[in-house]
This record gives sequence, structure tokens and C-alpha cells, in this order.
Amino acid sequence: MKQLFTLLVLGFCSVLNAKEIPSKVSSVTVFQSRAEITRTASADLPQGEQELVFTGISTQIDPNNIQVKGTGNLVILGISFRQNYLNESALPADLQKIKDQIDGLDLAIKKLTNEKSAYDAERKLMEANQQIGGNQQNITLEQLKSIAAYYNQRMAAMANAQLDLQQQITLKNEELRKLRAHYNDRTAQFSQNSGEIVVTVDAKAATKANLELVYMVHAAGWRAEYDLRAEEVDAPLNLTYKAIVTQSTGENWSNVKLILSTGDPNVSITKPNLDPQYVDFYYANQNVMMKGTASYAPSTNDMRSAAPLGDEIMEEVAVEQLEFASETKTLYTNYTIERPYSLNSGEKPLTVTIRDQQVQADYEYQAVPKLRNRVFLIAKAKNWGELVLLPGPMNVFFEGGFVGKSYMNPNVTADNLAISLGYDPGITIERMLVTDLSSKKDIGTNQKEAYAYEILIRNNKKKDIKVMIQDQIPVAKHADIKVETVVVGGEGKLDEKTGEITWTVDVPTAKQVKRQFSFEVRYPKGQNVSGL
Repeated sequence: MKQLFTLLVLGFCSVLNAKEIPSKVSSVTVFQSRAEITRTASADLPQGEQELVFTGISTQIDPNNIQVKGTGNLVILGISFRQNYLNESALPADLQKIKDQIDGLDLAIKKLTNEKSAYDAERKLMEANQQIGGNQQNITLEQLKSIAAYYNQRMAAMANAQLDLQQQITLKNEELRKLRAHYNDRTAQFSQNSGEIVVTVDAKAATKANLELVYMVHAAGWRAEYDLRAEEVDAPLNLTYKAIVTQSTGENWSNVKLILSTGDPNVSITKPNLDPQYVDFYYANQNVMMKGTASYAPSTNDMRSAAPLGDEIMEEVAVEQLEFASETKTLYTNYTIERPYSLNSGEKPLTVTIRDQQVQADYEYQAVPKLRNRVFLIAKAKNWGELVLLPGPMNVFFEGGFVGKSYMNPNVTADNLAISLGYDPGITIERMLVTDLSSKKDIGTNQKEAYAYEILIRNNKKKDIKVMIQDQIPVAKHADIKVETVVVGGEGKLDEKTGEITWTVDVPTAKQVKRQFSFEVRYPKGQNVSGL
């Protein structure tokens, strides 16, 4: 019994030594599929060992990635995370306002329904008293006419009033449905249990402690999006680099310092190692052939799905122009937004402008008439590797108008980044088979097919242009198939390995230029050949 009493006292003392510490989110570093939260707090601590409990923590936390730093006369003994199944997260002010609107609409609908029911009761009462003259022999004709007129007038008024009330009820029900749908989407996370970080400290004496908690959470991230504007040919490109930020962590970010990072914590930093690749005999009844092995295995972080972000692009987003400062590390870049930034959990994605920058570019007209009779304007951005860009969708504008959507892929290895600005209707191009020079006939044991093509390009613009035209001849994949007697006119360059032909053609204004090429294919009689 004495031992049990001692344990109860110790347990009670342990509860007394636990102290809840209020804290606030002061800084957030958002990665592509995670976020690093920094919370700050201060408290007056008595001497001795005690537990400091920080509440309202996201349950999306990575419990293995929590750091605590502090100042004061204390030693940090341990850090742990736990879930509080008893306390639900408090609703933020904006959601409480929506809840109040829902309650108000619900009450208004009930009042309107009561009014409509009152008219129903009055109508039934009047209908029950229609037989007026049965027992009242002394009623006059004029009185009967007056009562009938009142009856008709009142019944019509009640019917119209009920119609108006029903219309109001229908409109308010639709408004209530939309508000409830929005409220339910936003509040799902607040009905879940909240998290707590428990920090065990030993204060050597009564002290003022300033603490900083840093932890990683899922269900947050950002993706890149771009606006590319070209005002005219030969002018620099204007590139707007934007971030679409989302978070459903269960924590609200209110007036925090925001940092957008191109780093990706999901990617393993461990270099893979090669094991010997053994060659051995195998038999037909074996189910598995081992081609090689490797000692590297993906970590859980490698296989974990990133926070979904691609679907929100179709949602309405709020756009905010913000000042920023960038800090380029060896392997990643951080963009720090200089003014405070807010984003509540579960809100619609927010678009943040990271940077507006002019990019030098060369412009070139290109055409592939075999695939499409259009001439496209291509901008080749210079020194794009210095911009530190991420892949992402891109809206393209030319001469003040929206051209279409493209995709920024900075992972290409070319010196210049080629971006299509759309086709130019002021330039026409056409590819035609020259039937007089094309034929199919037998020669001994072989069959020969001859093809000749003509490409016509016309410049309807008010200035001279230069166009790169691409076409091709077939490449044989079998020794018995011969592609020969290739004629390429107009200083075209032929890549014999790929069969691609390239011309760079000067086309004066209001003029037409022609280019031709031809080839022959020989193969044994009786064989069917594809690719012609």
C-alpha cells in the first residue's frame, strides 16, 4: 500500500511539472512537397526539471524531425511528440464567421417556413367556413357579396404571399447549401485530434526562457508557374516566375515570414553504390532472370507521395505581388518574401510572384511542313541556366495577346532554352508531292519507288525573314532495302544517320521561295515495305 501511495504522489507531481506554453508560427520555409515550420515562445520557468507542452501542432508533422533551441539558464533534456485525442483544434475566426452565417440562415429559413405554415392554417380555416348562409337565415345578399369578395381577395393574397415565401426559402436553401459545403471542406481537419510537442528541460534556477521549435510537416508545398511575354521580335523576353502555394496542415500561417525553397527533402541524399553484376546460365523454366543488383534501396521518404498540388490549378487563386530576396546555395535556392504573409490551412491556393526578369533571346522562324503547314516563331532564351528555374506550366503572351500554354523544362542540356511563341499567320508554307517525278516500277529482281517533294513558302509580312525548314527522307533498317539517289536542293543539309534535312531560307517581303528534294527506295520484289 505504501508503495502504491508513493507512485500516485509521483504521478501527481509529474502532472504539476507539466506546463502548457503558448507559441506562434513565426516563419515557414515551403519546399515543393513539405514545409518547415518555426515556432517561437517565451516563458518564466521555476527551478527544476519540468515538461513544456506546446499545443496546436499539426498532426502532419514528421516526429523524427523536430528541433528545439533555447536561451536561458536551462538544459534541454528531451523532445517528443504526442497526439491529443481529447482536444479538437479551435476554429479560426473566418470559419467561425461562416458558421455564424449558417446558423443565421438556418434560423431565417425556419421563420419563413413558419410564416408559410400560418397561411396554410388560415386558408384551411376560411375553407371550413365557406357555408355561411346555411344556419344564418338573416344574412342579406349584399352582405353575402361582401363576404365572397373578401374571401376571394384574401385567398389570392395568401396564395401570392406563400409563393413569395417559397421563393425566399429556395434561395436561402441554395445559399445555405453552398456555405455548408465550403464549411465542411474547411473544417474536416479541425475535427481531428491535434498534436503536442513536449520538451523536457532542467532549469538550474528560475529563469526567463526563449524557445524556438523547428519541425517538418507534410500536406504543404509549392509549384512553379510562369508568364512569358514577348512584346516584339528581337526584344528581350519578360519572364514572371510565380509560386502556387498550398497547405492543409491544420495550422494557420498568420503574418509569417515566408521562404520558398527549390530544395526537395523527399529526395534521398545517399549516393547509390554498385555491386558486382554476375553473368550466369539460366534455364527456360526459371521464372526470374537476375540481370544485376544494387545495394541502394529507396528510403521511405523516396517512396512517399508528394502533396497533391496539380489539381488546384483549375481553382480560383488569389494573386499577391510581393517583394523578395533570393539566396542561392550550392544545391538549391531560397526566395525570402520580405513582407509578412498569411495562408490558412485548407484555403484556396495562393499565387505569389517571386521574380520579374528580362531574358535576352534570339528569335527564329521554324517549320516542319511534313507534319503541319505552319511557320512557328521560336524564342531561344540565353543563359537560362543562371535563372535557377523549376519545371512548370507557362502562359505565353506575344505582342500583348495570349498565345497559349507551354511548359518550362529547364532540365534540358541545350545551350539555349527554345520556347514556341505560336505560329505566324503572316507566313504560309505548303509541302506537295511532285507527281511527275514520282513513280513505282520493277527493275530486274527489285522494285524501285521514287518520290519528289516541293516546299513553297511565302512571306506576307512587311519585312524580310529567315526560316529554318525541317523535313526528312526515310532511313533503311534492313540491308536489302536501299535508299539512294538522294537530291537535296537549295543548300539543304542532310544528316545521313537520321535522314533529317534542314534548310535556312531567306524570304524577302511579299516573295515566295521554293525548295525541293527527292529520293529513291529499292527493295526485293514481293516484299512489303512500311514507312514510305
